[in-house]
Amino acid sequence: MKSYDHKRIEKKWQSYWEKKKLNVAKVNSKKKKFYGLIEFPYPSGDGLHVGHIRSNTAMDIIARKRRAEGNEVLYPIGWDAFGLPTENYAIKTGIQPAIVTKKNTDTFRRQLKALGFSFDWSREINTTDPEYYKWTQWIFLKFLEKGLAYKKKMAINWCPKDKTGLANEEVVDGCCERCGTPVEKREKEQWMLAITKYADRLDRDLDPKRVLIGTRNSAKVKMIKACFAGVVGISLITFDDIPPVDDSKLVEGDDFLENAKKKSEFYFKATGIPTISTDHILWIDKWPENKGFMVHLRKHANPSSERATDEEVVVFLKNFLKGVGGESKANFHYGIAYTDENGTFVREEVPANYILQDKVQAKSYWPGYPTEALLKDSKTGVFKADQSDDVRYVRIAMMFKKHFVPRMLGDKTAIDYLEKIRIQQKNWIGKSHGINITYPIDGFKKTVTIFTTRPDTNFGATFIALAPDGAFVKENLEHFPNKKEVSVYIEQVNKRTDIERLAEGRKKTGVFTGLYAVNSLNNRKMPMYVADFVLGGVGTGALVGVPGHDMRDFEFAQEMKLEIVRVVVGPDGDVSPITKKEQVQEDTGTMINSEFLNGTDIHEATKKIMEYMEEKGYGKKITTFKLRDWIFSRQRYWGEPIPVIHCQKCGAVAVPEKDLPVKLPNVKNYLPTDTGESPLAVIENWVNVKCPKCKGPAKRETDTMPNWAGSSWYYLRYADSKNKREFASAKALKYWTPVDWYNGGMEHTTLHLLYSRFWHKFLFDLKLVPTSEPYLKRTSHGLILGEGGAKMSKSVGNVVNPDTLIEQFGADTLRLYEMFMGPFDQHIAWSTESMIGPRRFLEKVWRLFEKTQNVNSKSQKRKRSKITNSKLETLLHKTIKKVGDDIEATRFNTAVSSMMILANEMDKEEEVSIKNYEIFLRLLAPFTPHITDELWHMLSHKKSIHLESWPSFDLLIMTSAFENLIIQINGKVRGRLSVEADISEEEAKAKILMLPEITKWLDGKEIKKIIYVKGRIVNIVL
Repeated sequence: MKSYDHKRIEKKWQSYWEKKKLNVAKVNSKKKKFYGLIEFPYPSGDGLHVGHIRSNTAMDIIARKRRAEGNEVLYPIGWDAFGLPTENYAIKTGIQPAIVTKKNTDTFRRQLKALGFSFDWSREINTTDPEYYKWTQWIFLKFLEKGLAYKKKMAINWCPKDKTGLANEEVVDGCCERCGTPVEKREKEQWMLAITKYADRLDRDLDPKRVLIGTRNSAKVKMIKACFAGVVGISLITFDDIPPVDDSKLVEGDDFLENAKKKSEFYFKATGIPTISTDHILWIDKWPENKGFMVHLRKHANPSSERATDEEVVVFLKNFLKGVGGESKANFHYGIAYTDENGTFVREEVPANYILQDKVQAKSYWPGYPTEALLKDSKTGVFKADQSDDVRYVRIAMMFKKHFVPRMLGDKTAIDYLEKIRIQQKNWIGKSHGINITYPIDGFKKTVTIFTTRPDTNFGATFIALAPDGAFVKENLEHFPNKKEVSVYIEQVNKRTDIERLAEGRKKTGVFTGLYAVNSLNNRKMPMYVADFVLGGVGTGALVGVPGHDMRDFEFAQEMKLEIVRVVVGPDGDVSPITKKEQVQEDTGTMINSEFLNGTDIHEATKKIMEYMEEKGYGKKITTFKLRDWIFSRQRYWGEPIPVIHCQKCGAVAVPEKDLPVKLPNVKNYLPTDTGESPLAVIENWVNVKCPKCKGPAKRETDTMPNWAGSSWYYLRYADSKNKREFASAKALKYWTPVDWYNGGMEHTTLHLLYSRFWHKFLFDLKLVPTSEPYLKRTSHGLILGEGGAKMSKSVGNVVNPDTLIEQFGADTLRLYEMFMGPFDQHIAWSTESMIGPRRFLEKVWRLFEKTQNVNSKSQKRKRSKITNSKLETLLHKTIKKVGDDIEATRFNTAVSSMMILANEMDKEEEVSIKNYEIFLRLLAPFTPHITDELWHMLSHKKSIHLESWPSFDLLIMTSAFENLIIQINGKVRGRLSVEADISEEEAKAKILMLPEITKWLDGKEIKKIIYVKGRIVNIVL
């Protein structure tokens, strides 16, 4: 057998895949689609490094698995090519950005193809292509048309090195995100996008829809939760998660369907939370009443009792069955009802058929389901006492997902984001529920309005702090008694950045205005200060100081020697005057010194004081957001021209759609100006145009769009990238969108991810896209660091180029190592030396081929087709399940590890069946596509391995290595546990003692001994 020659193999199969167009995606109504997406790369001059490959490889594995599972898969690629680095390179070298971009994308394309990624290259896009940014400009005009794009003069973040304005999201620790230069404040007129108009939806749609399980029956709760397993976008809650609900007025229905309906409607009305409820009957063929036998019916079994006992029900039914020949056909009928603001939806389901026999088949059964003692499956004849694994629950689950989940979600797109991504976006959006309190000013005609989320502490307010750059100070400075001192202070503060003003540990400063505000709750006069730690762009540009219960206010009060009043007592019971920061009680406690609030918890007090203030006219409840409108102008050359023409007569006029795209002109000088104008401003023959409205002299807008513009909608263009009439057809968008799985960096959570969700919702409102969210699932990956643990950087000199690694080890080895080196979501240091292990593994896989040939031709057919229930077969099927599960959970490292273990076991065998080897290759193929296609071909297959189906595991073979333990407590059966046959006694005991159904019986009791009979029984003696 020839040795493993990765160079020959990889070149051969890359050519074959491209020739056969193996990865070209098509709209296919007969197939379920899968759209996998990575963040398209910025093509820098350095080319790819090994850090870029991690996300690409992971999504390539997922995409290849989805193809094998029968999906039509779209896995596209393109270039996010506008941006400052290319422009700065052009300034330095004099080479046009377009030429630099082409050279860089050629390099990236070559490197990506060399790694064997299954991209659909026919859909390749480039944000700098006029045919692409035509539609970026077109979308901007839609924003303009709807009033969401506007110009505003404002203090912006200005980078003195890049000489351009920056959005808040592009400022990190007071410095430019791109170049690290400290950011300055500068007044400038800027184009803005009104993202704040969508702030509430951007926040709200990150949350799953809460649905109450409208029953207190633990078995039913367990069943409903099991039915919703794997459902995205819905969060099931129980009565334990909400304030107490009084059930006394709940009226039961006449039958099981009506009962389910009444329960869901009652609990929805009581809680305001959408509610799902169930009820059921046992329908018996020969039962005299056609409503069926309700398990919980209060008659038949014992009319004298309010409710029949389980034993009485069994006896009653046994007598009935004896009278009809000893048995009768029966069905469980389930009624499910869901109620929300749109009304009630009810369905009936008959999940399974049974036979009732008069012979009791179980000594114990679930309370509430006494008929289990008499039931057997009508198809198999098998009696099952444990309803938790009954087939009917599987069918009920299918019915829930098919009929109820779509109704619950409505037009809400159910998204599955990593929790850290969801929280980071919500924190950036910064939704706050509070109240705007209006304070009169002593001896002054005007009032000051302040937003707060903690009005509960307002009895302890002792001062007002105003932002030096806020509206109140700007409008009223002339009337301040201490106008001179305030003016000097404002001049000093204007030299500091917002980051400096808010820096933790920085001494709080301020100056007294000479004015006093009046607290309407207690008529206390509160001195009004201008203070640097208050920002004009946050809230109303003013805050009320409660130094006893806010650390920042405490520090300021101490500096200014202001009064500190305690109105909250914490768990420590301290009611003494607050003189030290350790005494400041912020997050918990009970109200004191607050009149009608005394004795209430701070959270209850917050609700109470808001109602009181609104009733008295002191304030108004509102919701605010930290998110600010998006600064959309850049004073640079290398970006999309903003399609607006300025006319002295007509104002800002949209470029007509027929004139799109507005193309970037060629220029000789790319240097931005110190005046804040773009280099485009000096190109007179481009700037000077006629007004589209009045045909008079006019000028083009010379600012360009930020580099985030093209990436805010690129995933939509992939759906129909060659369309010249629209950014994508409705047919293509309906089939391909939303994106099913999007993987990218955590650093883009508050930039690209937020912006693209905003653009998508805007397009959804225009009925141009079919869903309200662009991505169903979002995951992220950790960084690959340099060998010393530092972030890879050209300046540090620790960047690892994949070209040399592919040459030495091969693309398959590089891909495998990237997935094997550590958990996908964690940062990990690179080690070229560690690539030897994955390389040796692939060489072992190569050699295993020979073991499939160690049989004569007569037994070859047998070896290919026959599967025996051996230890190796069991391991193979366990590996199939594990690799599949691990890919879905992005546990790529453990998936690779399990395949290595399997290969080691195969290597111990003298012969390996072709059947098993082929299954192994199909498992490995998404990870290492070249070597597996070559080995597949060597096994005499004509077609590519990547056209084969994903292997399925055999549960019977897998579970042959498992045993069922019966768990007893003091001799009574309390549970069962399936464990691996080779589990140790200690491991088995440890697992059992962690089971919730066991721990509830052990609470507070001493275990005297545990009797363990391997493979059979465990008895816990108390």
